Amino acid sequence: MDEIHEERTDPVGGQEQVVFLAPELLQAAQLRQERLGALRAAAESGDHAALLELAVYDLGELGGPPRNAEEAFSCLSRLPGDDAAGLYYLSYCYDRGIGTAVDVERAFALLSESAGDGYAPALCALGLCYESGHGTPQDNARAAELYRAAADKGSAMGMCNLGVLHMHGVGIEQDAEKGAALFAQAAELGLPRAQFLLGLCYENGEGAPRDPRKAMLLYGAAAEKDYPEALCAQGVLYYHGVGTEQDRERAFSLFLRAAERGLGRAQFFAARCLDEGDGTAEDAAEAYRFYTLAAENGVPEAMFRGGLCCAGGRGTPEDAAQAAAWWERGDACGDLRSTAHLGVCYEAGRGVKEDMDRAMALYEKAAAGGGAEGQCNLGVLYYYGTGVEEDGAKAAALFEKAAAQGLPRAQYFLGLEYEAGRGVEKDREKAARLYRAAAEQGYAAGMRALGVCYENGIGVESSYERAVELYEQAAERDDVAAAFFLGNLYYAGRGVEEDDAKAAALYLRAAKAGHAGAQRNYAHCLELGAGLGKDLPGALVWYGRAVEQGDALAAYSLAHLYETGEACPADPVQAAALYEKAYALGYQKAALRLGELYEKGLGVKRDRRKAAEWFEKGGGEPKKAKGRPSNAVGHWMLRVFADAALAGCFLAGLAGLSYGGSREDLLGAAYLGVVALMFHALAWYMRPQAQKRLPRALHITVGSLLLVLLAGIVSVFLGGGVVDPEDIWIMGWLAALIALAAWRGFRKTK
Repeated sequence: MDEIHEERTDPVGGQEQVVFLAPELLQAAQLRQERLGALRAAAESGDHAALLELAVYDLGELGGPPRNAEEAFSCLSRLPGDDAAGLYYLSYCYDRGIGTAVDVERAFALLSESAGDGYAPALCALGLCYESGHGTPQDNARAAELYRAAADKGSAMGMCNLGVLHMHGVGIEQDAEKGAALFAQAAELGLPRAQFLLGLCYENGEGAPRDPRKAMLLYGAAAEKDYPEALCAQGVLYYHGVGTEQDRERAFSLFLRAAERGLGRAQFFAARCLDEGDGTAEDAAEAYRFYTLAAENGVPEAMFRGGLCCAGGRGTPEDAAQAAAWWERGDACGDLRSTAHLGVCYEAGRGVKEDMDRAMALYEKAAAGGGAEGQCNLGVLYYYGTGVEEDGAKAAALFEKAAAQGLPRAQYFLGLEYEAGRGVEKDREKAARLYRAAAEQGYAAGMRALGVCYENGIGVESSYERAVELYEQAAERDDVAAAFFLGNLYYAGRGVEEDDAKAAALYLRAAKAGHAGAQRNYAHCLELGAGLGKDLPGALVWYGRAVEQGDALAAYSLAHLYETGEACPADPVQAAALYEKAYALGYQKAALRLGELYEKGLGVKRDRRKAAEWFEKGGGEPKKAKGRPSNAVGHWMLRVFADAALAGCFLAGLAGLSYGGSREDLLGAAYLGVVALMFHALAWYMRPQAQKRLPRALHITVGSLLLVLLAGIVSVFLGGGVVDPEDIWIMGWLAALIALAAWRGFRKTK
């Protein structure tokens, strides 16, 4: 744009601002107008040269918008039919619809006629038609012939186009050196495209010795003419510091210049710089705008990045449906990462209706194309058995392929496979190496897994200090589990100085993010007042949240609080339910506590049989009263002695009471009765925990009979008399009733 000097003064009395142009600019503009006027006058008089010159002026830069379409077409139509240049430009008008309707066939015929006259630009343009199949069937060999004919006439573009065919072996033998030589000839003639392509040869060492510095010089020569591809290529070299010192700011400025000229690749690179604050200030909104422009220019990777922006609300409002739409476009353009992410949308129902079959098909498509993310996502489905039958070997094979491409998530999952020996032979050293590879790429889960290895000596030498470092790095990247593990080390004082307050803070951070173990441990800190004030109601809340997520130890701890009533009114019913849940979730110790509740009848109906079952599940024995034995053999031996003594007591007492035996006989019977009663009491005391119902009932009945009989003997002995047999029968019936009542009462309390 011409430089304009402006002076502005405040309007006075309603006068408008006055703009003053530099005199030299006014003079140049006046000369152009005078020249244009003279040119039109000559053209109107039928001057062929004037007609062509005016038409070319009106067309402007080829490929851009015309200055005066109607005038250009009119001038070209008035030229004679043997004017090769006129035919070439008239063909251009018909091809683009400038000043007339589009007519590709007419354009091709005019172009062929111009080329037949040996007009070099027409030869090049016609070669391009044959190469691309525009207006005629594709014929690369014919294209090569036309490019060679143009090159022989000194056409730089003909040389350049012929060089491209040689580089790729299209329509002609492949010969990179010959291609580079043709680029060099065209570059010497100042063609920016040839300078750029020759730069590529030197940068990549194709057809010419690899020389990044020479490549930089060639890109620079083309960039001076604002050739977009050269600007972008030069920016890439500055970005990576190849052939020159690294200069990210300079790289961004070059990407921006090329992007402003509509180059999609440069728009994408500029977007990445803006997105990451690399070489320029971070600007997510501007990055998203450039991703959009690059996508419109057909850059598939820009479609993938645009989807990420929409999914994360970066530079644009968060919109899962829009993200899925971006990835649909990327998938259609063959971007395998877009395909894999679109699969995630269908798997999780994000922005689209959940469709596991569609997700699987997309993962398989991406994996078949060699896409690392598709291979990894498909492997995860086989790893967990989601939508498919669980298959550790198939998962490991997919993780291997993705990990070989350097995908950190795949390296992490493959490490899990090797650590557990699932689908592959167990190799903990290899697992640790894979975790390290993922960690070195900044993958938080890999850092955390490697930290676990160092904490527990899995595949590496144990080092709590190194574990702390890795957990801290992962926690800084918002890895919740790493924060939890780090909290454990601070709580135990392993690898760091013991710090309950810091441990509690880490537990709280992970607990708020939904980590069940952290919720349980934070509740434990609140219960004990470790690192923060004691807060039993708060402990109840956090234990409850962990229980909702299926944490067995939290269920046990919460049950204990309900059982003891330390944090709330005692509730043995709730305690029993939580102990049972803790056992169902895999905490065996809870079975012992539940056994004690059944034995005591706390929160559940007393049931010693169930108590014994729960004790057996817990792998322990029931708690016994102090000094009380539980010996089945000793119990039954005492029963034998007691029954023998009881028989003697009964016979002696019956004889003495019924037939007037001596007081010595009564005293002997009483002694035998006392001995029998002692044996029975001791036998009851040593009864087995799971004594059968019938032996228990007989034991109670015989003991009751013995008590009544002994009481009768003692009363008669003390009274100095003899009782009638009827009294014995009365005492017998009374003993039977007492035994029956005792037995029924025992059954009710069971």
